[in-house]
Amino acid sequence: PEQDVRGFAKMSDMPVLDCTSVGDSYALTEYAFSLSERIGSPVMLRSVTSVSLAHETLDLPDFMPQPAREPSLDKDIEKYTKAGAK
Repeated sequence: PEQDVRGFAKMSDMPVLDCTSVGDSYALTEYAFSLSERIGSPVMLRSVTSVSLAHETLDLPDFMPQPAREPSLDKDIEKYTKAGAK
């Protein structure tokens, strides 16, 4: 049986995106990265077995590499914990 992670996402105040097809999975993955960068928080991409085991041919746009940037790790307890937990 599949586990439903929507409750965990809600408890974590994390957006969750549901994929309905292979093409949708591709589009939502791009959107999830964009959304994550915009809100500064992880975004959960949820898939079900039928979509995960499916295959489909997609017409993809030309690859556009992103500019390189220096990785950073911010230690921000307030931002990454709920209710001010320490």
